[in-house]
Amino acid sequence: YKNIEGGKTLGESIKAYPHVFSEFFVNMVASGEASGKLEEIFVELNHQLKQEHNLISKVRGALAYPLFVVLVMIVIGIVMMVMVVPQLVTVFQEVHAELPITTRVLIAISDIMVHQGLWLALGLLLVVAVLFKALKTEKGKRVLSTIALRLPIFGTIVMKINIARFSRTMSALLKTDIPIHESFRITGNILGNRL
Repeated sequence: YKNIEGGKTLGESIKAYPHVFSEFFVNMVASGEASGKLEEIFVELNHQLKQEHNLISKVRGALAYPLFVVLVMIVIGIVMMVMVVPQLVTVFQEVHAELPITTRVLIAISDIMVHQGLWLALGLLLVVAVLFKALKTEKGKRVLSTIALRLPIFGTIVMKINIARFSRTMSALLKTDIPIHESFRITGNILGNRL
């Protein structure tokens, strides 16, 4: 309100609050002001935000069970490596048999997890912290987006989500009579930053 009273446009005013208004929202409002169709833009924004919420809900719902299964498998694997494999090692030592290379590698990994578990956990926390820090930079977002697009199953999901966003955004811009070259510029900027 103060910014608008001070002579700024609504688009410039809401751009100062990126944690509240997405770049999509800001660009749509700025385009609506430029074209004189702000009311239509707000109606379309309402529709788009509902569609985005529905898409995210569907994707989260579809990924919830597989993610749970993967997490349970990881926990079971850690428990096996830390508790079960060390007990089997004593049996192998009593037999004095020549073990295959895969079994020796498994025993070595188990030994590292048992004796260096704290360092492994700290290293994992450090990697997660670095990834979160990288997501806050422009270059980090681009690198992680490229990696996400190249992952076997996840990459296809990310690509389809972005195609759906592109289509909805372009549709919204064209419905409100924003010129086509401006529509492509806005859609490209939004998707480039949201990937």
